[in-house]
Order: sequence, then C-alpha cells, then structure tokens
Amino acid sequence: MEGRHFIGIEHSAKYANIARARLTEALAA
Repeated sequence: MEGRHFIGIEHSAKYANIARARLTEALAA
C-alpha cells in the first residue's frame, strides 16, 4: 500500500510540474 501511495504522489508531482509549465507558457504568450 505504501509503495502505491508513493507512486501516486510522484505522479501528482509530475502532473503539477507539467501544468505549471503550460501555465507559464500561456502567460508568456
């Protein structure tokens, strides 16, 4: 269960990183 939870956190962090990059791109455009 712990391993699964860790993977979920990692995935969320990656998604947040992508969302932040897209937001920055939108603001720069």
